[in-house]
Amino acid sequence: MAARTSYEMDDIFARRSGVDRRKLAEPWFEARRIDFQWVDQATHLVAVVNGPSHGVGMELQRAIDKPLMGMNRTPVLCIAHQDLLEKVTWMIRGATNERMTVFKFALYLTLQDAQRTIEKLLSENR
Repeated sequence: MAARTSYEMDDIFARRSGVDRRKLAEPWFEARRIDFQWVDQATHLVAVVNGPSHGVGMELQRAIDKPLMGMNRTPVLCIAHQDLLEKVTWMIRGATNERMTVFKFALYLTLQDAQRTIEKLLSENR
């Protein structure tokens, strides 16, 4: 889910899940359940990691751990803008291809670079 603001993120979440978490007394429980459900169903996971996000980190780890839980292998691609590499967490940068075959990290300079990287992941892992 990509959004520019938290309000836009709430709208996208409501459209995709059918749940308006702004109307829930404790929306975090439902958000976690639904987010993990989406990751569990995913065949691929792509995350823009230009800055730290606890939620994205949890979703990434869930995807990486899926085979350990008896679920499908889900290739994970994290992309970051080349100029923002210093803002990418060490946990992401430390998950190298040699240690985790399901995980890839790539830098992009233009949106076209990012798109090519994503298309390559999807075509290699069908």
